[in-house]
Amino acid sequence: MKIALVNANTIQPPLSPIGLLYLAAHLKAKSITVEIFDLCLETDIPAVLDRLAQGRPDLIGVSIRNIDSTQMKLDHYFLPGTLEIIKSLRLRCPRTPLVLGGAGFSLAPFDIMELSGADYGVVGEGERALHELAVRLSGNQDVSPVASLVYRDTQGRWHLNPPRNSDERWLEELPFQDLEAVNYRHYYESGGMASLQTKRGCALGCAYCTYPLIEGRSYRLLSPRRIVDEMEAFVDRGFTYFHFSDSVFNVPREHALAVCRQIIARALPVKWHAYMSPRGLDDEMAECLAAAGNDGVPLGIDSCSARMLQALGKDFGPPDIERAAAACRKQGLEFSFNILFGAPGETMNTAEESLRAIDDWRPTAAFLTQGIRIYRGTPLHQRLISEGKLDASMRLLEPHYYLSEELPPDFSDRIRAYALSRDFVYSDANAKSPSTNAEIVKLYRRGFRGPCWRVLRELSVS
Repeated sequence: MKIALVNANTIQPPLSPIGLLYLAAHLKAKSITVEIFDLCLETDIPAVLDRLAQGRPDLIGVSIRNIDSTQMKLDHYFLPGTLEIIKSLRLRCPRTPLVLGGAGFSLAPFDIMELSGADYGVVGEGERALHELAVRLSGNQDVSPVASLVYRDTQGRWHLNPPRNSDERWLEELPFQDLEAVNYRHYYESGGMASLQTKRGCALGCAYCTYPLIEGRSYRLLSPRRIVDEMEAFVDRGFTYFHFSDSVFNVPREHALAVCRQIIARALPVKWHAYMSPRGLDDEMAECLAAAGNDGVPLGIDSCSARMLQALGKDFGPPDIERAAAACRKQGLEFSFNILFGAPGETMNTAEESLRAIDDWRPTAAFLTQGIRIYRGTPLHQRLISEGKLDASMRLLEPHYYLSEELPPDFSDRIRAYALSRDFVYSDANAKSPSTNAEIVKLYRRGFRGPCWRVLRELSVS
C-alpha cells in the first residue's frame, strides 16, 4: 500500500511536523510506502498536489495542526485555507480515500468533516489508527471497529469511535521521527530548532486548554534513555538546538529531572527550551536544567493573582511563581511570564496584581495577551454555558473569544501603556508581540538560536 501524507500547515517560521514524522516512521516500519508532501516548504502548492495525484496513492492523509492563531488581538483563521487544499485534493483524486487528522482536526472533527468532504478522520493519536484503517481498506474490510476513527455509519451520520491512546510500552517502541521524510535541514535553519517530546497527555486542569482533549488526561511517559537516544540521533545529524513540544516539560517533576540527568550524563552539546510550570521549579530543578543545557524557561502562568489562578484551574499560586523566578535567577536561567488576561472574574484589580508582580519578580520577558479562545469541551466552555454567557449550540469552529465583562473599557489602553513603558514586556495591545514574519526566518538562517524573547531582542537591535 502507498500512503501520501500532507502537511497542510503553512505557518512561518516553519514548525517541523513532529506528528507526521512519527506517523511516517511507524507506517514505514509496517512495510507501508509513505511520502510526505510538505506544503509548509513549498511556494507552488497546486504543483505539489498535481505531483501527489500523479503518484496514485492508495490513501491520502492530511494533517491539520492549527485552525487559528488563538489570539484575539492578532486573530488569524487558518481553516478556510486548509479546506481549500483538501477540496483541491478531492478534485485531483476523487476516488482515493481521504482521511484527516492532527491536533486542529481533533478539536472539531464532525464540523471539519462536514465542511471538507473527506471520507475519514482520526481523533488524537494517529499511528495505530491510520495503520489499522489502511490495512482494512486494502483488504476491503469493515473499518467501523477502528478506534479513534470518524466515519459515516449506515444511516449516513458521522460517528466517532472512542479514541484509544497508546500506552507507555507501545510508545517506547515507536521508531524515532523519520527525518528523511521532509527537508528537516530547512526546518532547522528557517525555524530555529528541532522538536522532541518526552510524554503524551496532560493531567493538568487549565480551564481553556485543549491538550487533555487531544492527548488524554493522564501522562504517558517516555523513558529518559529513549528520549535522549533520539536527541543524540539528532545531534549526530548536526541538530543541537531543541524545543520539547510537551504541554509542560517539568510535570511530573521526577521525570523531568531524570531527563535532564540523562542529558548531563552523556555530556551532549545541546541547548533547549520548553514550556514549564512554576510548581516544583525550585533550586534543585533550576540547577539541573542549567546543567542540562536549558536555554530558557517560558512559564505559562497566565496570572499572578491567586484569585485568577484558581479561576483558570492552575495547581500553583503566587508563592510558587515567586520561588520559580528566584530559582531561575540564581542559576542564570532566562525566563518569561506568559500572562493571559480576561478569564471569568478578571477585574482591573486582579490585572494590576499581575502587572505589579511582573515588576517585582522581573522576568527576562513578559508576554501579555488579552482574551481567551474558547474551544468546545474545555472547562471554560462548560462554565460559560452554565453561567449563561455562551450558547451551548455555538459551533466555535471560527475563533470566538471571552474577555471578562468586569474589565473596564480602557483596559486595553492600560496594558498598552504598561508594555510600552517597559522594554522587557511584549503585548498584543500594541502588536509588540512575537509574530511570524520573514525577519525572524532571516535571523534563524543566519544561525541565531534562542527562545522568542531573545529573538525579539535581537530584532530590535539589528
